[in-house]
Amino acid sequence: MMKQYESSHNGKRDSGSQKTYDLKNYFNTQLPTGVNEATKRIRILPPADGQKTPFTTMYGHKKKINGEWKTFPCLKHEKGEDCPFCQAREALLATGREEDKELAKQYSARQMYIVKIIDRDKEHEGVKFWRFNHDYRKQGTHDKIMKAIMAVGHNITDVET
Repeated sequence: MMKQYESSHNGKRDSGSQKTYDLKNYFNTQLPTGVNEATKRIRILPPADGQKTPFTTMYGHKKKINGEWKTFPCLKHEKGEDCPFCQAREALLATGREEDKELAKQYSARQMYIVKIIDRDKEHEGVKFWRFNHDYRKQGTHDKIMKAIMAVGHNITDVET
């Protein structure tokens, strides 16, 4: 787990295995309108057999569609295929115009993490997938989880400890 965390800030990519996503099983951390904070109690589940970390990396593109933000896996990063978002980005960058360069940023693939959790307040719903963005400033959700793990001094996903 620590090796994956360190490599995420060194520009190295964990190629991982084939990934599939079902959006209906995601843990939602969106706050309702007018609510500024909330407490969520979760349990991070141990890694799958053969994996060293519970965090799976992915690259995706975020776009607002009908007023809602949607994430689309990057076909270029995830499958090595042509990706329409990446192609749009490259076409915009190729014009050399400053306004197109700025617009191209909206088509960049973003590194994200997915971890299996149990929502302690809704355990009856079973396992959920929690997706959150990588933060290159080391101030994101993944960084905060890793700081908590370092503070307690042991693997928080270990079912024995």
